[in-house]
Amino acid sequence: MPPFTNFQFLQNLAIARLGLAGSNFSGAPGNSPTDLDPPILVQGLLNLGYSEFLSQTLESGIAVLKVQFLTTINAISFPIRPLPVGIDGVTANPAALRILEGTYTQQAGQPNAGYEYRFPIIDEKRFRAYAGDYTRRLTWFGPRVEYGSQLFGRPQLDVLPGCAISGDTISLTIVPDPANSPTGLAASAGGPLSQPTDVPLFPQQFHMALVDYVVMNLGMNVDQATDVQMAEKRWNNYILAAQAFGATTGEGFTSMNTIDIYAVNGDNWNGLP
Repeated sequence: MPPFTNFQFLQNLAIARLGLAGSNFSGAPGNSPTDLDPPILVQGLLNLGYSEFLSQTLESGIAVLKVQFLTTINAISFPIRPLPVGIDGVTANPAALRILEGTYTQQAGQPNAGYEYRFPIIDEKRFRAYAGDYTRRLTWFGPRVEYGSQLFGRPQLDVLPGCAISGDTISLTIVPDPANSPTGLAASAGGPLSQPTDVPLFPQQFHMALVDYVVMNLGMNVDQATDVQMAEKRWNNYILAAQAFGATTGEGFTSMNTIDIYAVNGDNWNGLP
């Protein structure tokens, strides 16, 4: 059975919840472009709600993708809206709303080829300190990236040190930004909801939040003030529930953290420090 809360179902349910004609749960919605809330408006608001939900839960990491692209020589930053194309040089990557962490892998022929080295995404203050308040970074290039930062939320990833070579691989774990991703990018790859079978990337138990987003924004059009208030309350509860859900996974799930004893102690790996 396909996901129950796909894009087509969410459209039909939003139309039904608004008390409008045209919902068709066995197929595409039947409301017309001349209706009070036409298909394009419902579809657009579902996607606006999708972006808003990802924005309000981005610290929780409940919808993440891993993307890869190749380095270019002398690069000290890479765009993130959208990200550079994939390692095949053809496949488009999505835009990133937030970068959670990165890894760097050297290509064949390099000293540590094939090893995946994690680099953290750090705040502006630490990044500037490590960069010598930007003095060194224009001439500081190294064998692999050690730190990354989205300085003041700009749509780029700044890296330290800069890339000394082309053709190595940077992998990023990101919260996607469907609204700014390349045209035609599939929803499963971080694009907006567009096809009937598309589903949001966050867990299914929160998908109904998008319907509430539509109702709380269009309900006044059809004199449903009470429904608007209830939809807004449910929307806010979904956000809180998603944040709580995310707090028990990923960085929040502390019992799953591991210690690389080789990295900590080098060859002296007998026991932890």
